[in-house]
Amino acid sequence: MPAVAHEALSPAELMAYQRRHIASAGTSLERRQRRIVIAAMKDIARALRSMDAASWGAAERRSTMMMLGQSIKLMTHKQVGDLNESLVQVMKMSATDAGKFISAMDRKFTGIARPMRFDSMAWFEQKHKGIGKVRLREFSKSFKRYGAGSVTKIEDIIAKNILTGESWDKARQEVWSITRDVVGDKQWMVDRIVRTETSAAYNGMTMAALHEEDTMDEPMLKKLVATFDSVTGKDSARVHGQVRKLKDMFFDGLRSYNAPPNRPHDREVVVGWRASWGDDDDMADFDDVTAVPDDETWKGRLGGDVPTRKPPVRPPRPPPLPPTPATPLPPSTPKAPQIVMAIERKREDKVRLQSAVSTMVDAKILLVPGITYPPEQAAAIIAHNTAIDAKLDETRRKIRKMNAEIAAALKEVEKAKLRDKGKAAAVIRLQPAKPITTLPGPGKRKKSPKK
Repeated sequence: MPAVAHEALSPAELMAYQRRHIASAGTSLERRQRRIVIAAMKDIARALRSMDAASWGAAERRSTMMMLGQSIKLMTHKQVGDLNESLVQVMKMSATDAGKFISAMDRKFTGIARPMRFDSMAWFEQKHKGIGKVRLREFSKSFKRYGAGSVTKIEDIIAKNILTGESWDKARQEVWSITRDVVGDKQWMVDRIVRTETSAAYNGMTMAALHEEDTMDEPMLKKLVATFDSVTGKDSARVHGQVRKLKDMFFDGLRSYNAPPNRPHDREVVVGWRASWGDDDDMADFDDVTAVPDDETWKGRLGGDVPTRKPPVRPPRPPPLPPTPATPLPPSTPKAPQIVMAIERKREDKVRLQSAVSTMVDAKILLVPGITYPPEQAAAIIAHNTAIDAKLDETRRKIRKMNAEIAAALKEVEKAKLRDKGKAAAVIRLQPAKPITTLPGPGKRKKSPKK
């Protein structure tokens, strides 16, 4: 892009340009990830067609799940590799955008754009490898959870819906339908990982550039800018416009963090702010500009160099489906299986509660030793942690109660088995006795009736 085009842009327009860059990069990476998923699904379909069996049984179930597990594992491995390579371009774009924005601000406040210390390929090669390792470690775990969760859900649905002895052709069609639906339903997880990691890589490289520009004579600060539309979160509204030293944290009312993203789908952007530029009020002119200019504006100002496709509007994530109620057994069924089914339902409820405990523990905010927090921030963190502790105590009390109920039910199962066994024996005793017919032994002839 010609430098003169960017010199003609105001800081507000450059800020919108950065948002457009991030949105366009996220959309492009999502499309790449979807192509990997489609290719993996085609491989699974071909593998299912190549498998042959008379009917669905234990051996077929094991071989099918082994094939699905390996295919999904290979798919997530390709997704990790593709995202790792793509984020290099995102970081290169971030370093370029940071330099253009700081230069534009220098021209606005000092009348001259000074050279950037981070404007070299050697600096970028050194920094992007460090940031890339950190991001790779994080999203590798996310893709691993995504793959393991997909395989587990597929196995559970197959176990509930495909009966032993079912014809192989019908079972194969059901396996394909289940796999396609589960992977499709979990695509939102891939999109969330891509969007979050794009933001993390972009803002991480911006922070590295700001640290490079930070000197004792000319301190560099950081400012957080949010995007305001119909889906902007309250935390983004609270943190918008905050200016901090590079080592200090942004605070949204509950959480402190160094740079965006502070949660999934976070669209906040961090930009540089030199101390010599003056008070934060001097930037009010671009605080008001939060929307991305339309395509015609960009074509006129930048010669059509910016992609013309607008980022799609993301639909809200649908709420989770309610759990399917268990089908009650007929009254004539022995009691032991009924108690076992009740135990399994309690164990599922216990797993959900344990998952909720882990989520609540992760949501707690730790006060970092050595950092002096403002009184209102410390009070908000303490109140937040106190509320979570109260919920944790109540949830753990429910888990202890469930453990006691499960232990009592297990003892009741043994008693029910003995009672069911006695009932079965009684049913056998009540059946009418069949007449016993004696046959002549060897060497004996059956006597003829007397005439």
